[in-house]
Amino acid sequence: MQERLMEILLKLLREIDASGNDMIRLKELSDKLKGQGISELELDEALSWLTDRLQAQTYGATELFSSAGSVRILHPVERMVFTPEAYGYLLQLEHARLIDKDQMEAVIDRAMSKGSREITLTDIKMITAAVVFSPENSDWMTPASVLSDDDTKMKVQ
Repeated sequence: MQERLMEILLKLLREIDASGNDMIRLKELSDKLKGQGISELELDEALSWLTDRLQAQTYGATELFSSAGSVRILHPVERMVFTPEAYGYLLQLEHARLIDKDQMEAVIDRAMSKGSREITLTDIKMITAAVVFSPENSDWMTPASVLSDDDTKMKVQ
């Protein structure tokens, strides 16, 4: 569920950026995303997360997509392990400010410590969601988003 939330946030921010950061047309944007298979509950959670994040940050909605700052270049060893899609996804998340530089480093560190020959897009999505939605980043989290899918299922004995 957390990976899906990251995907929805990325889509949402792309749409906001494409509309010239015009968040006034939120109803139109919501309808467009619902037409892409995103449920109202998922959209509400993404919008809530985004609103909380904007309130907690010193930048405003017009600065969501900022090109200021440096770009993290992978070490040659990291480049051998990360697929271009996986690293591109990380760059998109950082550019959209869904992750900060510290979180990006944490994702790269966790991915490298995984010990696999290749870090794919699927791998990086799972690792990123774990870093972003970890307890130390939980000031904004709601109880529902803390629970894993297994925690929300009834267990019958």
